[in-house]
Amino acid sequence: MLLKMIKTALFPLILFACFAGTAHAGTKHVPGVKTQTLASSTDTVKAGYYAATTLHDVDTNLAPENIKDGVTIFGILGTHTGFCTAKGGKNVYSAINGDGVYCDNSFRLWTPTFILGGIATIITWGPNQDEPSDSCVGLGAAYPACNYCDSLIYAGHDDWVLPSCAGGAQGTGCQLYVFGMDACGWTGSGNQKSCAPSWDANATAGFYWSSSELVSYTPEAYSLNFGDGYIGASLKSNYHYIRCVRGP
Repeated sequence: MLLKMIKTALFPLILFACFAGTAHAGTKHVPGVKTQTLASSTDTVKAGYYAATTLHDVDTNLAPENIKDGVTIFGILGTHTGFCTAKGGKNVYSAINGDGVYCDNSFRLWTPTFILGGIATIITWGPNQDEPSDSCVGLGAAYPACNYCDSLIYAGHDDWVLPSCAGGAQGTGCQLYVFGMDACGWTGSGNQKSCAPSWDANATAGFYWSSSELVSYTPEAYSLNFGDGYIGASLKSNYHYIRCVRGP
């Protein structure tokens, strides 16, 4: 009788301890509800129970360097400033992995003028023919100007391209873009002369290739004179200087 009374008295305490421990450990499930796992391949969160984790563990790309500078996502403050490496580094010439690069006002990253044998070197755009893409980017060795940038590994990066003068960038925007703007103070007014900035020791006041085909006459491609800012077009078999860029 005494044992039965003790059991009766202790049962509520035992029951409470069991449920309290289960709730604390987070293991009590509702019948029919599955334990779910977050996936980096989707933003869908299904109803159910989840093991304790962090979103960074689910997808390691959720990191400061992949989030726009000043933007906070799930408590992670972004530091990404475009294609330049140093935070706040626009309009600055610096060295990355021992290679000199220029970060422009739009956070695009530029190489100095292509050199061969220690001097600025001119190369051709490619065959004097129509290109369906209106560009030489990614077309291979038969297109030397683009292929040089496409194949370039510099400053620890391998996603360099020859700058474009496509679409709305063909006017003043093309001047600003191909120059690696803000490097020479060019404003598009037509009054400036040379755009051979001090950061680019190889720069020459001559014509530089863009990657963009002249749509109205496809044997030619857009080029830009670093001597006077003139936007022109040349037969693709002609020889001009080049400079490579990372960025939109």
